[in-house]
Parts: sequence; C-alpha cells; structure tokens
Amino acid sequence: MDTNSDLGILIALETGARLGEIAAITLDDIDFKKNTINISKSYSIAVQKLTETKNMQSHRIIAITEQFSKLLHDNSDYLPLYSHYYNRQFSRRLKDIIDALDIPHLRFHDLRHSHASFLLYNDVSIDYVSKRLGHKNTRITLDVYAHMLKEKETEQSTVALKFLSSSPQMSPESKNNA
Repeated sequence: MDTNSDLGILIALETGARLGEIAAITLDDIDFKKNTINISKSYSIAVQKLTETKNMQSHRIIAITEQFSKLLHDNSDYLPLYSHYYNRQFSRRLKDIIDALDIPHLRFHDLRHSHASFLLYNDVSIDYVSKRLGHKNTRITLDVYAHMLKEKETEQSTVALKFLSSSPQMSPESKNNA
C-alpha cells in the first residue's frame, strides 16, 4: 500500500463495490471481528458529499477474508478515502499500475466487473453475486455477465461430454434391469 488509491483499488477487487461506495467507507463500516464491510452510503464527486447508494438494494454487508480485514485494519489511516479523494485519483493510480504491468487498459469500474466475473467463473451462485454487487435483481447481473455464464456453460458442456464418453458401457444384464 503506497497510497490511499492502492487501498481503493484493492477494495474494488476484493468486494466489487462501486467507486463512490468505496470512497465513502469509514472505519465504522468495517467489522474486524466478523470480517465484513457495511455499504450504506456513497460519496458523490459531483456534490462533494456523502449521499445515498445507487438504490436500496445497494445497502449491503459484504463478507471479506480475514487476511483482507487485517490489511484494512493495518491501513486504516487511509480511511475514509473520500477525505483524500479528488476527481479521477483512483483511475490515475490504476492506469499507472496497469501500465507498469503492461496490462491492457482498464477503467476503475472494470475492477467491479473483474470481481463479479471471477466469482461467477468459480461457480459462486448468481444470486449471491447479485446481492454482493448490490444489484436490484439477478436479471441485471445476468444481463451484464451473460458472456461469462455462456463461457462457463460451454466449459461445463465439455466436462459433461468427456465424463459421459468415458463412462463404462452398461452390460446386457444391466440394460435388462434398467
């Protein structure tokens, strides 16, 4: 953690929270015993103050790993991020990081997509991912991440066909008893 922007980028990757939600996180929003972050507000750069989240479903408690909880605790002097926040600060830092790593261009919001795609690709339920992202309903999640689900379906089809083609053939006696 070299900067508060690094912390914001990591929070985006670990939680899938929106930039305004991340900027609004305070120490009071983190439960270090339960390893959760309470998303209940957003920081609006337009009016430069705390505001409501995008919708009521965006009010949520996000589970985090014990390791990430410790990292947040150890870097709590950066919170709240909006006290350090100015327009495009996080995006500039992200650009510096991806340029240094020679990764194709990403917008800050793409970290949210990366988080969701990672979970979906690793078989986390669409219902859970939808709630974790604060979507109004799973239809929104399905619309945004349909490509990921299609890729997973193709992968699962390959696994199923491989399994079916390698399964033992039924003996004539088994067929008669079936």
